[in-house]
Amino acid sequence: MTHTIGIHAGPNYAEGLRNFTKAVTRYMAPKGVNLAVIEIDNCFQFKSFPQVSESNITAEDLKEACDTLRQHGVEPVPLYNCFGHQGWSSRNALLKAFPEFDESPWIKDGEGFMPHFSWHHMPEKDAQGRSLYTYNPAWCGNEPRVYDVVLPLIDELIEASGCKMIHLGMDEIVMMGECDRCRGLSRAELFRKNLVLLHDHCAEKGVRTMIWGDRLLNEFLWHPWKLPVPGQEMPSDRDNLLTCACIDDVPKDVILCDWHYGHNTEHFTGELLSHGFTVLPSCWDRPENAELLWNNAREEAEKQDCKDRMPGMLICAWAGGSNLLLPFETPDAPGIPEELSRLPAVLDKVSSLVAEYR
Repeated sequence: MTHTIGIHAGPNYAEGLRNFTKAVTRYMAPKGVNLAVIEIDNCFQFKSFPQVSESNITAEDLKEACDTLRQHGVEPVPLYNCFGHQGWSSRNALLKAFPEFDESPWIKDGEGFMPHFSWHHMPEKDAQGRSLYTYNPAWCGNEPRVYDVVLPLIDELIEASGCKMIHLGMDEIVMMGECDRCRGLSRAELFRKNLVLLHDHCAEKGVRTMIWGDRLLNEFLWHPWKLPVPGQEMPSDRDNLLTCACIDDVPKDVILCDWHYGHNTEHFTGELLSHGFTVLPSCWDRPENAELLWNNAREEAEKQDCKDRMPGMLICAWAGGSNLLLPFETPDAPGIPEELSRLPAVLDKVSSLVAEYR
């Protein structure tokens, strides 16, 4: 990858995708943004399995957006969440259409899903050793029938977008090794097996895989959920909980988006770089945190003499994927989420940092 300034957002309907495209081409590309991670997920009108579609973005809509982005020097990267994040407070359309894929069918929608940052990685267990609650649903990592459905969905996104890279999510997967199909299996092996299968499928089509990097970090050291949390003891099966044990057994051409949104003074990007990956440190909504993350990552890249594998930074706009025009065109309008209002300042900061790095 060449020098990179990326923007990530999740426009969840067709008009939102058009707004996203306008925001990137009018206000971000002139500041150096040349990568757009578009979290389409199940907001796409799939033809292979229409029952998993949750919104109205068509293949024509996605093609038009990607063509427009390329005309402005921005490489589009569609994102489809794999393995984890199969919904938030309830299951998404994939798990509702195919409940046999569900890793935690005993947890009911609206009852066992915890709010963001309330979830503890080590929740209470029932008599069968199953978690009583989780942060987000997942599909079973040992259920091969999942891919009879998911791979055709990914193929549709690749075809419509004409992408060279695709982001497959794979972050915050907390429900692993709990259902009857995979209980007792290594979480690291479940993660590795699924990532390799997805990577190899995309590689056969000439498309490079990108994922979030957190499952390849040691979650007993990594913020924001540094473990054990106060009041909990270190679990006896600590090593079996670590998906990062597979880090040297996954393809090195996978691009890792190393997200850290708080005031993080630790050098986790360097850990991922040291294993041979290309890494994009990924920030959110505060310029000062973005600068701290970047400085730590840059220091590690220079120390390891691998600046070619840390080509830039990704900005995540979690608060308004369909409304990215607002902070640029109507910044004083009431109701703009505070996180979204800071996007222009974050963009200015990241643009200046990456420009100095080239």
